Amino acid sequence: MWRAEFIGAWAVTLLGLFIIVFSLPLQYYTELGPGPGFLPLLLGIGILLGGVVEVVKVFAKRKSAGQAPFLAPRSKLGLQMLLLIVVSFLLLPVLGISVGLALCTGAAMKVIGKHKLVPCVLAALGSAIFIHYVFGQGLDIPLTKGLIGW
Repeated sequence: MWRAEFIGAWAVTLLGLFIIVFSLPLQYYTELGPGPGFLPLLLGIGILLGGVVEVVKVFAKRKSAGQAPFLAPRSKLGLQMLLLIVVSFLLLPVLGISVGLALCTGAAMKVIGKHKLVPCVLAALGSAIFIHYVFGQGLDIPLTKGLIGW
């Protein structure tokens, strides 16, 4: 477990540093107010500081950690969810936003939450209808349509 936390803490720290470096060329402040580099720089600093705090906590924890497993017992659920999100976002251009996110919702309920099939299907249908009508129709946000046209 210690190694996984160590890798994760350093990954967060490097992500913060990456965001800071790539936000520096953007204009921080304009004559009208905060520029396009304002939020990324502040977020990068916050993520970097959070990562550094985690690195320090992991090193302090190492002294008391003996031989622990690489991943926590419930890490498999987190990895399944991450895989589900990645697959869903890769399928969004084909399925469309409404259908793709609805399938992600239903699959997450079934695989991770271990719900029965009927509630998963109902939640997926409700999600698709909600996203399509509230965001696509009500707020007039252009959504990716996909093959189905939804």
